[in-house]
Amino acid sequence: MPYLRMVDVQSARWAETKIKGSNDNQEICWREGLKLQQEGRVTKVYVHLGSSGMTCEDVSDWCVWFGKQLALLQKRGGAQVIMEKANFSRNQIGNHGVSTLVTDVFANFLPRELLLFGNNISDVSPLVKLLAMGTLRELHLSNNKISADAACRLVVVATSAKDQSGKYFYPIQGLKPLWLRLENNPICENFQIKLAENLCRSGRAIWKAVCFVDGTTRCNPSQCHCGKEHVPGIHLTYVGSNTLNRRRSMNKLLLERKGQHVVTTAQMVQDDRLDKLLGDQSLPMGNWERTSFFSAPPSINSINYPPLTKKTALE
Repeated sequence: MPYLRMVDVQSARWAETKIKGSNDNQEICWREGLKLQQEGRVTKVYVHLGSSGMTCEDVSDWCVWFGKQLALLQKRGGAQVIMEKANFSRNQIGNHGVSTLVTDVFANFLPRELLLFGNNISDVSPLVKLLAMGTLRELHLSNNKISADAACRLVVVATSAKDQSGKYFYPIQGLKPLWLRLENNPICENFQIKLAENLCRSGRAIWKAVCFVDGTTRCNPSQCHCGKEHVPGIHLTYVGSNTLNRRRSMNKLLLERKGQHVVTTAQMVQDDRLDKLLGDQSLPMGNWERTSFFSAPPSINSINYPPLTKKTALE
């Protein structure tokens, strides 16, 4: 079914939705960017305001205007209104603008796809609230000012969010991971380690919760193709190599980045701290050559163990 623009179906009511302080060109832009798709008694709303020069102040005005448009829509008999997609990318929206969007609009009309890339966002608290509700299918936040800690917070909340029955919201219906884009933010190079540690504290193993997408696989917003045994909760794009989806590669990264001491001994296999960090049963039975990234006791540091002849593959 073709889209219907609000300017087409409600042009006769223009005067009633005029916002004080806004100009006609601005409202024309808003109307051109607001489209509807009718499916029975369900009305799907699409907002396309990317590259429209919106500031935080403009967002506040738009929220008031959008509320009046929804009131008119419901007067016309819209039984159910769904926010299918909201695109506010490549604007000048900061933390206050995002907070206003979530509080005034998205709290009542949860979007399924939210595009906020190319803005000035650093505080993710409002977006954390959206993720905890489990309705988002895609969240685009690349090219903002999001720190590694804030990025970890988003991932941990999304992978931990559950419905009333205790089931995880993501992957959606157990099949489709959340598509989360965080590239080109000031995220440190040790982000993957920080993320693994944060997920561990929340009770999730990183390779069970996250699929790193780097463009080398067929993973897309609709389906995961990385070959994991379990469908991950999140597709995390361009902040780590797809090779990190394998236990062996993630083991190696964690060991190399954190390692201060090399121990080659079957005794160290009994130390399950790394196992807990990486997930249940991450290390099969057998002798291992391991670089411990935890501070080893002096008694172990001073012992020269003979090399092991048997090595067991990590996967």
